[in-house]
Amino acid sequence: MSSERRKLLNHMIIFIVFIILVTVLTLSILYFKYIHKENNLVLYINEDNTQKVYILGTIHEYNFKSFLNYSYLDVQNVIENIRPDLLLLEVGQETYNEYGVVKSPVEMIPLWCYALEEGMRVNGVDWFEVTENSRS
Repeated sequence: MSSERRKLLNHMIIFIVFIILVTVLTLSILYFKYIHKENNLVLYINEDNTQKVYILGTIHEYNFKSFLNYSYLDVQNVIENIRPDLLLLEVGQETYNEYGVVKSPVEMIPLWCYALEEGMRVNGVDWFEVTENSRS
């Protein structure tokens, strides 16, 4: 095989490998961005089926990172679709009652404001203290 043909063949192989890598990378990004959604919502229904309790996990400031597939807007959309009778957020309620300030992880502040704007009942639940009498 001549030197020129060998170079051409090597370039073609490199090009094909490059195209395959770009395709795999693109498909992976699309999968994790649009198809694969982690389900971070837990539903509990009591025995007589009169109450539903939803627990929605957040990842604090990482909800604002666009490269993750779980944004602040995902959390807000869940709240908007469920429309709970009472929304409990990781907020220091005592601080809010005393100063009108939401003391919390960063993603809780716009969620608190959203709930108030939408007329939802919202309370803070956080900063519990473990004592000798505490039980789990």
